[in-house]
Amino acid sequence: MQSPSPHTYSHPEEDWAKIVVSYSLPTVVTLLALYFQIKPHEIPLYFYFLSLALLLAFSFSLITLVLRFKFPNTAKVLERMGVGFAVFSFFTAIAMTLPNNIKWVAWLIGAIYLFLLSIILSTHSTRVSI
Repeated sequence: MQSPSPHTYSHPEEDWAKIVVSYSLPTVVTLLALYFQIKPHEIPLYFYFLSLALLLAFSFSLITLVLRFKFPNTAKVLERMGVGFAVFSFFTAIAMTLPNNIKWVAWLIGAIYLFLLSIILSTHSTRVSI
């Protein structure tokens, strides 16, 4: 039985970039369709935040897929940023649908998530052998 070559086998943690790209692209197409159905002066500010977050998530994740083999450390940082912006876009989309008096709930949950994520990522260090 042959072992898989390192370039064809992908680790589950390396698949986040592909997941974010596959999430962002259809969402952006849906937002584009929605944008042309709403009058430009009626579009809420959240819509622009959501569009920007999706653009950044898609861009960072796509760059990660390109740089993965040549610059693995840079790719990991960009991948984490892409996932972070994808999560931000999720919370922004949820906040858009909530009534004004409880939008703070989505933002509070998002802030707690980002706080916990920053603690987890700062304590998770990779060991470098010299």
